Amino acid sequence: MSDQAEKSAMTGGSILSYDRSASHWTEALPVGNGRLGAMVFGRWPDERLQVNEATLWSGGPYDPVSPDALGALPEVRSLIFAGRYAEAEALANAKMMARPLGQMPYQPAVDLLISCPGFSAGPVRRWLDLASGIACTERRGMMAEVFASHADDVLVLRLVSDRPGGVTARFAVTSQQ
Repeated sequence: MSDQAEKSAMTGGSILSYDRSASHWTEALPVGNGRLGAMVFGRWPDERLQVNEATLWSGGPYDPVSPDALGALPEVRSLIFAGRYAEAEALANAKMMARPLGQMPYQPAVDLLISCPGFSAGPVRRWLDLASGIACTERRGMMAEVFASHADDVLVLRLVSDRPGGVTARFAVTSQQ
């Protein structure tokens, strides 16, 4: 276990821990700083970090404010005070909700593909320290840590080996954009 994970465990921090790599996106560990984010799969020696950035959305800029919202507010309030909740809800839905109601979805910016032959096959342990925001993957003498720095506005990948010269890596970027 990393020093950070041990520290978090000793101080009662919350750690999500898994004994296998993520098979699907919903099993990957999220890291982010509010603007940049990544999903960490823990598939070493061939890792994939799906990276996102806050301004990459489908569609284009739009104003979701309903022009009828302010005018409908007094009537919605009157209906609520009169106990006519279903009518108040129907009017609020028709006149006050955003247009369109749903937001445009985020789009993945890139997949960062990392091949690191120093990570051998075998048992894997990965965890996300919720107190520090660091996602770690450990496999036979190698460890990868991923986190997002708010102060520096960057995503960070740190590769560590228990033997000198044990870290070599190849990087590639793919994108649906």
